[in-house]
Amino acid sequence: MSTRAKGNTLERTAKLILESWGYMVERAFGQYVYTDRGPRSTRHDFFGCIDLIAKNDQHTRYVQVTDITNLAARERKILMQVWPATDIVEVWAWRGGRARRDKRYSEPRMIPAQQFYIHRLDHDTYEFSEVAIVKPVSNTGHTSPIQVP
Repeated sequence: MSTRAKGNTLERTAKLILESWGYMVERAFGQYVYTDRGPRSTRHDFFGCIDLIAKNDQHTRYVQVTDITNLAARERKILMQVWPATDIVEVWAWRGGRARRDKRYSEPRMIPAQQFYIHRLDHDTYEFSEVAIVKPVSNTGHTSPIQVP
């Protein structure tokens, strides 16, 4: 699977999750630009760093969807923008693969897989903190939210 296909799949999954929570969601799409060399694909995010904008009666949520390996780079990119304190700005980092044993600890612990780690921007300190873990259970958009202790 190419990185573009993986990104599109993750964005669609995040969109289904947000819609199941009662949000109206708009997704940024790539566009084709026709040049003298033929069509070229360009990617346009909202504000240069946001993949999804979700709106319900109380909130506007700006979501960047990424793989867990690109989490720090996406957070830095978002921090270069100025965000209103009333809006929710999040990075949803996907950890795929399979569950595996974490060898850093003496007692056995499992690293879970196939879930989003949601990091939310704190407007007071202008830093990100992990607020929730969401595991999609099916392609229908039904989810099982797990609160972080």
